[in-house]
Amino acid sequence: MASTQEAADAIAGRSKENLLENLLDQMQKIDLKNGDCENIVIPEWLKSCESPFLWHLQEKRGLGSDHVIARNMEKLAELDIDEPDFSIQRFITLLKLVLEYYVRNEIDKSWETMKKFEDLLEKEASGKNEDYHKTKLSLGHVISSTKVHLLALTGDEDKARKIGQDIIPIKVMKEPDQAALHAMKARFFLYSGYENGESKGVALMRKAYELEPNNPEWEYLLAKMLRQERRDVPFSVDIPREELLLLEKAVEKSRNQKYLVYLAQVYWECGSQAWRQYKNKPDFYTSTLNDVIQKMNENAINYYKEAYELSPDSPAMLRRIGYGIMNLPKKFADYNFALKCLLRSVEMTENIMSLHVLGTFYHRYGNDNVKALEYFEKTAKLGSHAGLCDMVRVKYMLDPEYNPCEDLESGLKWEIKKKYRSQLLSQLGGYFLLIRRNLAQSIKYFSQILADDRDTPYMKTFKCSFLRMYEPINLFHYIINEALLLLQKTSKGQLDSSVSDDEDVEHVAGTGYVEDFVDKLSEIHPELMEITPDPQLVDKLHVTSKEIIDKEKNNFRGPRNNSTPSHRGGYGSHQERGRGRGGRGYHHRGGGASSEVLSERRGRFSVANQRNNENSEGSARNLYGDHSERSARESSDKRGRMGRGRGRRDNNHTNWRKKDEN
Repeated sequence: MASTQEAADAIAGRSKENLLENLLDQMQKIDLKNGDCENIVIPEWLKSCESPFLWHLQEKRGLGSDHVIARNMEKLAELDIDEPDFSIQRFITLLKLVLEYYVRNEIDKSWETMKKFEDLLEKEASGKNEDYHKTKLSLGHVISSTKVHLLALTGDEDKARKIGQDIIPIKVMKEPDQAALHAMKARFFLYSGYENGESKGVALMRKAYELEPNNPEWEYLLAKMLRQERRDVPFSVDIPREELLLLEKAVEKSRNQKYLVYLAQVYWECGSQAWRQYKNKPDFYTSTLNDVIQKMNENAINYYKEAYELSPDSPAMLRRIGYGIMNLPKKFADYNFALKCLLRSVEMTENIMSLHVLGTFYHRYGNDNVKALEYFEKTAKLGSHAGLCDMVRVKYMLDPEYNPCEDLESGLKWEIKKKYRSQLLSQLGGYFLLIRRNLAQSIKYFSQILADDRDTPYMKTFKCSFLRMYEPINLFHYIINEALLLLQKTSKGQLDSSVSDDEDVEHVAGTGYVEDFVDKLSEIHPELMEITPDPQLVDKLHVTSKEIIDKEKNNFRGPRNNSTPSHRGGYGSHQERGRGRGGRGYHHRGGGASSEVLSERRGRFSVANQRNNENSEGSARNLYGDHSERSARESSDKRGRMGRGRGRRDNNHTNWRKKDEN
């Protein structure tokens, strides 16, 4: 290995031109590692060859390479168990890795992954797998195109052109082959982590379905992508009829496990949505509509059980089966069976989503927030947005002195997807505005949202992770209300120096910071400037939150499912958040977040509203045993961990109106 002095001498011997070229080359490598898609320049002659390098240019990246690579490696491990034979998803996952390694300038790893492609393709070509032979032309086109792109982009354009001559053009392919190629591309976008990848995937999948409308796989994939697209919209509960019809057609053609599971999911979501919408109508419980809802729930549990029997050792399907069954109405749910599926899924592979769903089970139905927090913390460390949000929410339930800022701000360091960053910022701003009553500090976070994502739905349909709410609120309304009250107070010389923990709001108001922010909001939402400031507006949220907690406490007359006493940290008002499950206020959908679990909460049936005084059949806790002593120790350890760096919340200190009134 050359010494430092030898390296320095070598550099000194270069000309200024070479130094400049080297500097520019190193700068480009850094840019590539940051995932700037503009640095991938595709030669014109390659733009008819479909590969991830070409697709990469069509959408803005939403996740960093580190997370994309980690999640795809995790997916490959799961596929080795779920689909050990031919799997088109395995090829798509490898495609993403080839691209991501190139983006990071890890060219050797790109070629290693490319070699895996070629070995897999050679193995499948010598076999008789029907699924492979249906897709071999489209798959061959994409893999060859990927290799050609990689050759051209790494400086071997002559070899790339030579291989490129043998690539079958898309326009000469038959319609089923073209459909298969569109489906591959759709799957790539669906799981790519790109901004708007779901919508891009739906459009491509429609092309595949139009080209081959009788293929049940295309029906299933289109329905799945429609579902993913609607789940990606915060607080959306609308379920397209097309999604249901497509899955019913697919199941009619084939009793495939994944078709059955997704149809079951749509049935319970449709039933839940209809129940929530019409449950308060006169004579609803004796209506035909209620009969239809009950039938949907019955079909759902039957399809879940049938799917389980088809393959009881698929981690991904076990996760979906367990999650779906635990969310059914109590009359149909089987919590023991659901937990069995979830534990088996995690036992087979500690997939980030499986860990999160298991934590969700303990939180909602296992009556054990300490255990739930353990799993939420694991997923948060692995880069799960949903895990982070649920971890913060449960920590606050267990400890009302917990300060969530450090955890939420840590998420901002690794969360690149714009919509998720906006959600974290809105929760941070909401915490200071509604809980700490510190307008100045909240504006710091809200200003970032206006600069980066002013149209985010997380502000107009805001659910605070730290307050119980029946319905989302328009956070802009509360910001303007508090700002106008503060400015009115300032103009009258009544501002108290203790208005914030930092004691700097008087300076902020005096320099026009608050006025400037209100001016920005007035340009975006001029209608809100007509409001009459209400000094009790935020106080009313706290009153409502307490009412919901008290109501649920009264409705909850014993441990759920005859299980052992709760490990939720006691029975105080703060800890009672999350004990009961009645009312829509339980679901902090805006703050509890994502990926699979976030949106699957939408429209789900509230089990607590169906509780009666009858004993449930068996206890979910029987499956994992009595661990009250261990949980007590965990609770103590957990409180110790959560206590680090936490800030005390003194409402008498931070609420200037209340202090002034006293």
